[in-house]
Amino acid sequence: MAIRTNIKVGDLGPGAGYALWGFRASAIGHVQCPTLIRGFDEAFGDHSRPALGGIQLLARELGMSGGRRITIACLGCGFVTADEISIVAMLSAAQRGDVDLCDAHLTWLMCGKWQ
Repeated sequence: MAIRTNIKVGDLGPGAGYALWGFRASAIGHVQCPTLIRGFDEAFGDHSRPALGGIQLLARELGMSGGRRITIACLGCGFVTADEISIVAMLSAAQRGDVDLCDAHLTWLMCGKWQ
């Protein structure tokens, strides 16, 4: 696993932490985890279900349509992988309306295996 030992989830900010928590849980099939749902409800209030649903959709699409496996760290792990950094950067670019940067990260995440 390509874990970045010099970057931790907390270094990326609370929004990134929630995004990675939701993505990791979705990737391993724990989308109905009561702790996850309660955590998102407490953090995002009325926006929690759409936020978590969007992250779940992203994880599903990358898993089903992507050309390679996305490397993720274990749930609860404080370290992040290079792919997780790209996921957070893509979401950040999308929130800022930076379509080119968002597309660049999405292209990387969806690409086929290196040969």
